[in-house]
Amino acid sequence: MLHESSRREIEEIVRRVVREEADRIVTSLVASAPPQYLTTSQAAEYIGMPLQTLYNQISLGAGPRMLKRGSRNAFRAQDLDEWMASRLDQPR
Repeated sequence: MLHESSRREIEEIVRRVVREEADRIVTSLVASAPPQYLTTSQAAEYIGMPLQTLYNQISLGAGPRMLKRGSRNAFRAQDLDEWMASRLDQPR
């Protein structure tokens, strides 16, 4: 039978290991989640379009919805998906 002090030490070790593992799992999940907003470069890569082509579409006012953050553009993946879907050829 374990002494009370040994039992407490083991419980503390188990709690620490569980906390560390939970932190590792959460960190991994957060790192693998897509960012809420994408930069213009990330957006171009996301939709498979050359960066300059996306810049051209934006300057023509024909680009996807975006949020201006200072001098930078920010895009949501959902808006990029909708914009790409709207560009699909319609059957005649």
